[in-house]
Parts: sequence; C-alpha cells; structure tokens
Amino acid sequence: MLTRTFIPAADVAEILGLPDSPAFLRRRARLERETCFPAPMPHSTRPLLWKSDEITAWVARHGNTPQPADLALDP
Repeated sequence: MLTRTFIPAADVAEILGLPDSPAFLRRRARLERETCFPAPMPHSTRPLLWKSDEITAWVARHGNTPQPADLALDP
C-alpha cells in the first residue's frame, strides 16, 4: 500500500472528522495556536499540503476529532 507523504486540506479534514476542507481551514489557526497542530509545508503554491506523518502523530496525541472548544470558529 502506497502512503502519500503530503496530504491536502480535504484529507486532513477527513482525518479530523470534519465535513470538508473549508471547515478545517476555518479552524486551522486556532488548532495551530492552541494545540500545536502541524503547520502546512512552506511553499509558495497552492494547494496547502501537510506532512501525513505529522498529522498522524498529532492525532495519536490528541485524538482524531478536535475538542468542542477547538471546533469554534476563530473570533
């Protein structure tokens, strides 16, 4: 089985149990700030990509579903 090294926001959202990439992207800054969620890979092109192993490690520490406070939109 081939495992992708980099995954887009839609895949991150699915892993986190969120309905779609916009739902994840609206919460991304807060997750990064409050739970040390991995930042996307630094590059100048879209789409944003995350290292799959960093997402897997974060899920192992925090669970696959963000806590209710994490689901609130940033002010």
